[in-house]
Amino acid sequence: MPVGVRAWVLGHARPGLTAMVGGAVLTAAIASATGWHPASAADHVAGLHAVLDGPGPVMVSVLGDSTGNEDGEWVDLWARSLGATRQVVLHQWDDVHGGWLPRTRTYGRRGPTVTIWNGSKSGAQAGYAQARLATLQPQQPDLVLYSFGHNHSPGKVVGPVRALVSAVDARWPGTPTSAVILQNPQLGATAANQAQVVGELARWAARAGLPTIDVYDAFRSHADEASLFKDYRHPSPAGSAVWAAVVGALA
Repeated sequence: MPVGVRAWVLGHARPGLTAMVGGAVLTAAIASATGWHPASAADHVAGLHAVLDGPGPVMVSVLGDSTGNEDGEWVDLWARSLGATRQVVLHQWDDVHGGWLPRTRTYGRRGPTVTIWNGSKSGAQAGYAQARLATLQPQQPDLVLYSFGHNHSPGKVVGPVRALVSAVDARWPGTPTSAVILQNPQLGATAANQAQVVGELARWAARAGLPTIDVYDAFRSHADEASLFKDYRHPSPAGSAVWAAVVGALA
């Protein structure tokens, strides 16, 4: 477990707390399916809640990798949960051709509009997103979620992610509200490297004043952690549901 990651969650957890999604109660089905109830960290990420809880339209940019690029993974599941009280439009990135897929997913029929540009790409590192910001962020975001780590090595993750965050902040007038996702663990021979990567990101984000969304500890704390993986690092459907619940609770 990375230094400080588990301690932070334990310091904020309130067992049995109903997960919240931008002010809306997360469906009991997700909590039931995952067997895990997200910690409360509204004090730590109050700015994220403020963005999503407003009465007006919200633009969200997700920059990440293969853990969130497909239907049924965390970005899609989170969009569905937001649809309980909002009108959500989800744009998905085309891994093959490097552009936006022509079809969109829509969830919800009432409430403020949330548009999500999901620029997650299989195998992507932070540099991939930085090189394509003009395309990956076609509209000015109100909220940016950074989800990298699995494709980086220890000692080589903070620099690229920091450069990406700086590029996003420089691109838009008025720095967008943002958060760094601490991705899920890995299993077997690569577990220690992933723990180190997550720890490095957590420590850097704390120094930079960026809130973190701790998916790593949610997986490690789960009663049946093995069920959350479809291979040594990619989440299973149950793992994606846990991930979506964590993001829903904290953002």
